[in-house]
Amino acid sequence: MKQYSQVKHQSLETFVNNLNDLSVELVIDSALRENRKRELMVLIDEALANRNNTLFEQYSEELIQLEDLQS
Repeated sequence: MKQYSQVKHQSLETFVNNLNDLSVELVIDSALRENRKRELMVLIDEALANRNNTLFEQYSEELIQLEDLQS
């Protein structure tokens, strides 16, 4: 019975560690996406200022895709 309890404890500990790792990954991923969105908004502004339609469309499309991922 003690061995079963120990195995159960180890399984729970593994589960909690995996859950913590996943949470950290999600926070990092979210921060990276938000940073990229800010970068894209600056790049979009620069493309507009430079009247570069190609870059404007490219950056706008990437921004739209990032925003769709968060929905």
